[in-house]
Amino acid sequence: MQQSESSKKNSKSDDSKLKTKISNEKLGPKHYRPYSVSFNNKDGGKTVINKYARGSKKFKFSNQAKGLSNNKNEEQSNGELENIGFDFRSLDNYGLNNPKTANYQQKQDRLAANWKALLDNIYNLMLDNETVPNNPSCFNCDNTAILRCLDCGPKIFYCNNCFNHFHNKINLFHCSIYLDNNQFNSNEIKLPQLCAGKCEHPMNRILAICLKGWFYIQIPICEGIIESLIKNKLFPASFCNPTLAFSFDVFDMYYQLLFEAQVSHLAFCKVLEAFQYRQNINRNIYTLFISAFHKYLGFKSKLQADLRKSYESESNNFECPACPQPNEHNSTTIISFDGNFQLRRLKSSGNSYENRLVNDRFIISEEFFSDWVSNNQSFYNNKLQKDKKNDITSCESNFKAADQLRSFNKSKFLDDTGIFGSTCRHGVPLKFLNLKNMGERYILAECLIDNFQHKFPNSDQKFIFLYDIACSFHAHISKSNNPLHLYQDRFKWAVSIFHAYAHTPSCQKIYHPRTIESIGLTDGESLERLWSYLGKFVNITKYMKSNHRLDILGMALEHIYQKLIKKLTNNLLKRFRNAQMVEKDSLGKLATFEQQYQITLQLIEEIIQKQKEHEYTIKNNLKSEDAYFEVLMELNTIINNISKTNDNKKLETLEKKRLNALKKIESLESKLNILESHRWNPMDSKYSNYLINYCISQLNMIINKLRNERNEYFFKTAYLYDKNHKGTKISTKIKISSANSISKINQLISRYNDIRNILPLQQQASYPLALINEVLNNQSTFWISLDVNINVDIQIPQIVIYNAIQKFHNLHRSKEEQNILKTEITRLVDFWAKQNEKIENVIAELEKKNAIYYYLKIELQKTNTNLKKSQYMYNKIFEDSNLTNQIIENEDIEEFENNIEGEFDFEDIEEEYFENDNKEDIEKDVEEDFVEESDSDENIEEGFNEYYFINN
Repeated sequence: MQQSESSKKNSKSDDSKLKTKISNEKLGPKHYRPYSVSFNNKDGGKTVINKYARGSKKFKFSNQAKGLSNNKNEEQSNGELENIGFDFRSLDNYGLNNPKTANYQQKQDRLAANWKALLDNIYNLMLDNETVPNNPSCFNCDNTAILRCLDCGPKIFYCNNCFNHFHNKINLFHCSIYLDNNQFNSNEIKLPQLCAGKCEHPMNRILAICLKGWFYIQIPICEGIIESLIKNKLFPASFCNPTLAFSFDVFDMYYQLLFEAQVSHLAFCKVLEAFQYRQNINRNIYTLFISAFHKYLGFKSKLQADLRKSYESESNNFECPACPQPNEHNSTTIISFDGNFQLRRLKSSGNSYENRLVNDRFIISEEFFSDWVSNNQSFYNNKLQKDKKNDITSCESNFKAADQLRSFNKSKFLDDTGIFGSTCRHGVPLKFLNLKNMGERYILAECLIDNFQHKFPNSDQKFIFLYDIACSFHAHISKSNNPLHLYQDRFKWAVSIFHAYAHTPSCQKIYHPRTIESIGLTDGESLERLWSYLGKFVNITKYMKSNHRLDILGMALEHIYQKLIKKLTNNLLKRFRNAQMVEKDSLGKLATFEQQYQITLQLIEEIIQKQKEHEYTIKNNLKSEDAYFEVLMELNTIINNISKTNDNKKLETLEKKRLNALKKIESLESKLNILESHRWNPMDSKYSNYLINYCISQLNMIINKLRNERNEYFFKTAYLYDKNHKGTKISTKIKISSANSISKINQLISRYNDIRNILPLQQQASYPLALINEVLNNQSTFWISLDVNINVDIQIPQIVIYNAIQKFHNLHRSKEEQNILKTEITRLVDFWAKQNEKIENVIAELEKKNAIYYYLKIELQKTNTNLKKSQYMYNKIFEDSNLTNQIIENEDIEEFENNIEGEFDFEDIEEEYFENDNKEDIEKDVEEDFVEESDSDENIEEGFNEYYFINN
C-alpha cells in the first residue's frame, strides 16, 4: 500500500511538472476566425486558408501568435484550460515535445484526443443547464419563482411580479416557461405607446415573428397601424389592417442567408416555423413572407441608392474604382462579355403586376434595350441568314454562341432565357441585359459596347474586349453598316483564355490574350466565376414573377459587388505577386533555352514575325499559281468524296462545292492564261513541289484539328466519370457527344493517312502513321514525334520553339501586369481618399438627428478601413515599407498587419494566386494541384501543350 501510494504521488508530481512545462511554452492565446482551427500549435498547428483547395495548399503553419504572447499568465491559463482531463503521460505519443516535427496525422490525432477528453464533461454540462432546482427562488426578490426566462441568462428564475417588471418595457420578446408544467408562457405582449401623451389609443392584436419565436402582441395605434409597426422595427405583412408582422432582424437574417447561402424562401419559412414548436401557433406565412420580403428589399435598395447619392456627386464614375475612369485620358479599359442560360424563368410562373422595386444599377431595363435596337433598326432589318454567311470564321462552328439562328429556337416553355453581362478585368460586375425570348446574339454585346464607348467619350480612351467568340464578333463589327463600325479603331479583341482551346491556331495567334499587348495577365474568365455564384439562384428564381426575379438577381449582383470592392486591395496584391512569379519563371526558362539551344529573345521575335507573315501570305497574298494548285487539289478531293458517298443530301452538297471549285479554277485560269485543255494535273510529277507544300499544309491543319477533337473527347469523358456527376439524362448526352468526337477523329485520321501517303517516303518520316489509340494518348509516340520534329529553318525541335514563344509572351504580359497593377493601386488609394473626404464633408453638414447621419457614420468607418488597406497594399506593391508608420497612425501596426494578412489568407471569391512566402511550399503546391486560371503556367515539357501560346 505504501509503495502504491508513493508511486501515485510520484506520478502526480510528474504530471504537475509536465503541466508546468507545457503551460510555460509560448503557445499564445487562442484567436478564432471563420474556416479556421486554433492558431495554437497544440490544437492542430495549421490554419485553413482556403477551404476549396487541395493538398498542402489548404494549410500552412500560422505565425499569427507572433508578438501576441507577452502575458505569461494568459498563456498559462490557456494551456491549463486546453488540457483539462487529458492524460499527459500519452502526450509523447503525439509528438507534443517537438510539435514542429509532428506530421499532419499526428496533430489531428492529438486534436481528436483533446476533444475526446472533454466530450463527456460537455455533455453533462449541457444536461445540467436544463435542470431546475427543487425550490427555485426569484433572482431579484428571493420569493418563490414560477417562471424561467430562456433569454435572460443561465438559470434565471422569476416570480410573476419581477418577470413583469423586467419584461414590461424592455426585453419584450424574451421566451419564458412555467416551472410547474414546463409550458411556454403565451401571454400577449403589450408594446409601449410611441407618443409622449398619456392618452389611450386603440390596440391591435398582431402576430409578430421574430428570430426568437412567434408572439402575439398588443400594439397601440398612435399614428396608424403601419407607422406604429415600422417604428417598433416590425414590417407589416400586408398594406391594410395587417394581422402579421416580421421583425427587421428576421428579414436581415434572411437577406444574408439568401445572398450568401442561397436559401429559398420556403426553406427559411420552415425554419421560422421550427422556432414556434412550443407556442402552438398554426399560421401559414409562406405567401405573406415572399411579398413582405420583396418590399423590404425594395426599401433596402432605395436606402443604398440614397446613401450613395448623398456623397457621390459624380454619377459618371466607372463601377470599378481600380479601372480607368471616364475623366482619364490615354487609358485602356479591359472588359469581358458572356451569357448565362441557366438563369431562366418558366412561362408558367406568370406575369408581373407591379414594377421593379429594387433600384438596380447593373441590369439595364428592357425599355432602354428596345430603344437602342429601334435607333439602329436599319442594320438589324437584314435577315439573319445573310448575316451568318458573312460572319462565319474558321472558329465559328465550335460555338453555339456564334449561331444567330439558334437564338430563335429556344424552348417554348421559357419566358426569360438567361442574362448577358459584362465585368471588368477584376471581376467587378458592370452592365447586364435580361434575355427575353432570345438566345445569345451579337446585338447584346453591341448594345453594351455602345454604352461603354459613350461613357468614355474621348478618342484616346481604348478598350480591350474579351469574348468567347471575339474572332467572329470582330468580323461582324467590321461591317461598314454596323453601328459600331465608326468606333472600331478604339477596340481590341481577345478570346477568353480557357475558350481559346476551341479556336484554330491561326485565330489564337491573333486573339489569344497572351499575344495581345496592354492586357497583362488578364484571363477574361471573370464572368465564369460570377456565373458560378449566380448559378446557385437558378432553383429560386425559375418560378418567380419576372420583375421579382430581376430584383433578386439585381440585389445578388449588388451583394457580390460590395464583397469584391471590399477585397479588391487584397486581390491586386495577389495579382502582383503572381506576376512577379510568372516573370521570374519565364526568365529562368528563357535563360535555359538560350543556354541549351541558343534561342535568344531576338530570334524568338523573328520567329513570331515570320509566323504572322506566313499567315498573312496564306490568307491574303497567296500567289496565283499556288492558289490555282490548291483549288485543283480541292476539286480532286471533292470528286473522290463524291465517288465514296451514297447519301443524296451529301451528294447535293458536294456537287455545289464542285461547281464552286470549277468557277474558281476558270477564274484563275483566265488570269494565268491557261487553256482548259492544258489544265494542270496535280498528281503529275512535274508539280511535285506544289503537291508537297499542299500536303504539308493540309497535314498540319489536320493535326491541329486532331488536337482539338482529342482535348474535347478527354474533357467529355472526364466529366462523364466525375464523382460529382449525377443523372442518367446528362450521361446519355455526354456519351452521344463522345461518340461523335470519336467519329470525327476517325474521319480526320483517314484523311490524314490518305494525304500522308501522297508524300514522298523521305517526307513521310516527319509525319508518323495515325492510329486511333495513338491519337487518343497524348503521351504516345505519334504526338511526341510530331512535337520533337526539327524546324528546318533554325534546326531546333518544334516543342522547344513552342515553349520559348510561350515564355516570351508570358514575360511581356507579366511585366505589363505589374505596371498595370501599380497604376490601379494608385488609382484605388486616390478613390478611397476622395470618397472618405466627401463623406466627412457631408457628415459635417448634417445634424445628428438627421436620419441618414447614422448610416453615413457606418459608411465612413468602412471607407476608412478600405483606405488603410489600399495604402498598406500600395506600400507592399511599391516596396516602400518606410511609409507604413506614416500611414497607420495611432494604431498597432503589427495588429493591423495581422488583420490584413488574415483577410489576405482567407480570400475565396476571386481567383487564388501563389504567395512568394515559401518557395518549397509553392513548388509542392504546383506538384499537387493545377495552377489557377491566371497563373497559366503548366509544365509543357511533361504535357506537350497543344499550341505554343496555350499555357493553362
